[in-house]
Amino acid sequence: MKKLYIVLLLILIIFSVGLFYINLKTPIKVALLGKFEEERYDFVTNSVIAARISEKDINDNQGIRGKSIQLVVKNDDFTNPEATIDYLVKNKIEAIITTATSDEIIKLKPYLDKYKIVCLSVGATSSAFNNENDYIYRILPDDSNEVKTLFDYLNNNRINKDFAVIYSDENKLYKDSIINNIKELKGSVSFEESLGSSSLYYTASDIDSFKNKTVLILASARDTAIVLQKLSQVGITDNIYGLNWSGDKNLIYYGGRAAENFRFVTPANLTESSGKYGEFTKKLEEYKKDNGLIPYGVYNAFVVLKKGYEDKYKYHLTLKEAIDKNHTFDNIDNKFKFNNYGDAQGEEYIFTVKNSEFIKVGGSSNESSKN
Repeated sequence: MKKLYIVLLLILIIFSVGLFYINLKTPIKVALLGKFEEERYDFVTNSVIAARISEKDINDNQGIRGKSIQLVVKNDDFTNPEATIDYLVKNKIEAIITTATSDEIIKLKPYLDKYKIVCLSVGATSSAFNNENDYIYRILPDDSNEVKTLFDYLNNNRINKDFAVIYSDENKLYKDSIINNIKELKGSVSFEESLGSSSLYYTASDIDSFKNKTVLILASARDTAIVLQKLSQVGITDNIYGLNWSGDKNLIYYGGRAAENFRFVTPANLTESSGKYGEFTKKLEEYKKDNGLIPYGVYNAFVVLKKGYEDKYKYHLTLKEAIDKNHTFDNIDNKFKFNNYGDAQGEEYIFTVKNSEFIKVGGSSNESSKN
């Protein structure tokens, strides 16, 4: 009988060791969702390249408590949220990183909450997501942060806060959020119009409506660049601004002379050459790519997930509980933190284009925003 107990104990030990080994070798799946063709069109560096570099960095440094990361890349137009969630559930994926817009994320939100899938959003900035105890963690600061930074700059430089807004039809929730935040800060929007089905065909519908206004373009870097060219052709060249999606070298490559003196607000410190931002920039250069808003956001998303999974396994928590227990992260610029609702609280910068280069003109807490 004693021998039988010993044999059973040995079997149990072998079984336990086997399970441990299998669990250790099972990678942590993280899905990257996006409209990758559109990203390649709009930005110099799309999310796939930035995610692959981040995945490799983690795996080359012993993974997460010995487990490797497996990036699952899924092209998605977000028109069928049920199918998207079904794919994630079937593949046992509990965390996603996505560049989906605010309009697209709002469709996914009830399903993410229902199936407890953590979403690191590198695209949804609408104030509609403010102070929601949900499964969405926004890597880019809320629209209210960006509009306030813009207003501080305009106030310091005594610039008119009556806006003419040009926006993309694909992200109306974002446009509405920006306009609401402008009005909350006592600004006004006297004119607004869509850039249409393609920025290539955009024409200012009423030139007089832009006179004596501060022009605000809410579009991707490439679309912004093309709109700047279109405005320049009809003599609208001054007092034009953009927000975070302008923060990419496509603004310069496609804007040319029309992009000179254009100013925009972004959380990515585009001229940083040292520290982790500089290191990541060098890795992107190996792929002949530039750093910018998309890679900045994707890198930070992986930082959050890595810390979240480490604490999940260490303290036996759910992934959401693990992320919620932290508010600051050792990210690309060492200034990234979440509030209690998973909304980014990082710095904001203002850049302009001078001689085909990005030049910082203010925005962060320790710099002058007068230029």
